[in-house]
Amino acid sequence: MTINRLLLLITTIVWHATTTFSADIHQLTLADGLAGLSVADIEEDRSGQMWIATSNGISLFNGDRIRNYPLPMTHDRQPNYCYDIDIDDDGNVWAATKAGLFFLDRYSDSFQQRVAELDRVECVKCMGTTVYVGTRQGLFVVTAKGTSKVELPGGMKANNSVRNIVGDSKGNIWFTTRNDVFSLATATGKLRRLPLFTPSGLSKMVVGGKYAYIGTKNN
Repeated sequence: MTINRLLLLITTIVWHATTTFSADIHQLTLADGLAGLSVADIEEDRSGQMWIATSNGISLFNGDRIRNYPLPMTHDRQPNYCYDIDIDDDGNVWAATKAGLFFLDRYSDSFQQRVAELDRVECVKCMGTTVYVGTRQGLFVVTAKGTSKVELPGGMKANNSVRNIVGDSKGNIWFTTRNDVFSLATATGKLRRLPLFTPSGLSKMVVGGKYAYIGTKNN
C-alpha cells in the first residue's frame, strides 16, 4: 500500500467516525425539562436510566423522558447545586450537594437529607453499601452503624477539602485534596499521603491499573 493510499484510508476512517458520532449527538436542555443548565455528573443505574446532577437539582432520564427531583434551596436561597452523584449496591442514589448529603432509596420518590451535620458536600463514592463523603472539612464514612471521620495526618486543617473520591479494583479508596493525593486501605484503615503541590490545586482523578491520572485546573 502506498503512502498516498494509506493517508486516504486514514482520512476516510476519520471522516466516517466524525460524521457517525455527530449524527448520534442529542442535546438535553432546559427546554427538554432538564433541572439545571450546568451538569456536574451522570450515573447509570441497574435499569439503564441516567441520573444527572445539575446546578438546580437532579434529573432522571429514561431515554425518552426526564423526571426532575428538586432539592431544598440553600441557606442563601440559591438553587441547590448537585456536585456529584453515585449509586450503592442496593440501588440507592446518593447526592453530594451545596446544602449537604442527600439520599434516595430505591422505593422512595424524593431525596432526603442524611447526616445533617455535613455541609457543603462536594463528592460522594459508594463502595458496596459503604458511602465515602468528601466535604470542606475532610473525608467522612457513612455506614448503617453511623458516620465517622477519616483523620488526615498531622491534623491538617487548611488543606482538608476533599475534591474527588474514586475506588480501585482492590476495593480501596483514593481521594484528592488541594495539594495531596491519599489512598485509604479499607480493610486496615491505613492512610497514605502523596503530596503534589501545584499552583491551581488538584481536582479529578482516575485510578486504572498501575497508574493514577490526576487533573488540575491548568494541566
